[in-house]
Amino acid sequence: MSQSLISRSPWDGEVVWTGTVADAGACAAAVSGAAQAFAGWSRDPDARRVALERLAQICASARPRSVELLIVEAGKCRADAEAEADLLAKKIAVTLGPGLMRTPQHMGGAEAQIAWRPRGVAAVLGPFNFPLHLLHGLVVPALAVGCTVVAKPSERCPALGALYATLIAEAGLDHVCRVVLGGADTARALIAQPLIATVAAVGGRTTGLALAQALAGRPEVVLALELGGVNHALVCDDADLDGAATMIAEGAWRMA
Repeated sequence: MSQSLISRSPWDGEVVWTGTVADAGACAAAVSGAAQAFAGWSRDPDARRVALERLAQICASARPRSVELLIVEAGKCRADAEAEADLLAKKIAVTLGPGLMRTPQHMGGAEAQIAWRPRGVAAVLGPFNFPLHLLHGLVVPALAVGCTVVAKPSERCPALGALYATLIAEAGLDHVCRVVLGGADTARALIAQPLIATVAAVGGRTTGLALAQALAGRPEVVLALELGGVNHALVCDDADLDGAATMIAEGAWRMA
């Protein structure tokens, strides 16, 4: 029996969205579909660029929808919601510009030859603190270099995950980027699929340990993790101490 997924607003507890958890069968179907689309998608960088530029336009047009849902479901203040929504189109521009400059091809002659190849299907797991931006920030580079993707947004923001799936579909990219919704069971079912070549996730230490343990016997799968962002800060002798303390505290706990 399918499990229900219910999202409630942190502001007042009201139901924001209801849907169905993706089970192992749904994850297998999503990965299979992404794998079938890989050959065509990986061969045509010009088509990838056009498609991602179209996605950037759609993300920009959907800014009001994104902002309101980031407020209602993710609990963000309007300024933070607007800042996150603005990052979606910017991420695509950065990826298609400086990002792709990091994968140059060096072929021919007596020098060493370097050829970058897309790996296949990437599983992307997004966090709750930037539920659109950080999910999108992993999806876009994977698509740009020719991988196909199955993305699992945070189960704490499934309405935003469903919105992202809608934007992907409006851009005509739903054959190369499938979205599955659910929690830890869905994530486990997704990364267990044998056709997964890469797993990229943003989350906490517990998530990172669970993924590392689950993939320990599959060294052929690349695991890329971003686990937390509270970093050291250097405060010099000539610093404005009140200003430094304020900025350090905001940087550490703004998203708490």
